[in-house]
Amino acid sequence: MTRTLHSRSLVYTLADHPGAARAQAEAIAAYPAFAYRRAAQVQLHVAMSAVRAGDLAGGLEHARRALDRLQPHDMTRYLLHTAATVVNVLPSASQAQPAVIEYREMLALPGGS
Repeated sequence: MTRTLHSRSLVYTLADHPGAARAQAEAIAAYPAFAYRRAAQVQLHVAMSAVRAGDLAGGLEHARRALDRLQPHDMTRYLLHTAATVVNVLPSASQAQPAVIEYREMLALPGGS
């Protein structure tokens, strides 16, 4: 069930669907307390929605908090891809903002497109 909820959260988030916030909340609530990495992935969906809605500082801080809770072995390729998508959803002009550059550097990602 959590996979379905996660997938719905991701699809709704990427599509900027009006039900994204509800899908995100349902997915997060479905994870057991020990499922930090999986819950963090959905927290990154929340961060994507925030930055897309114009809350760059709040969205990036949300993403940082989600990532800070993880151990190094939790940083899978998929999780890092999702973390990068938080800023990849921004328009090209936003990619040069200091907060975006700092976030990318934190992830050790290449510069904005």
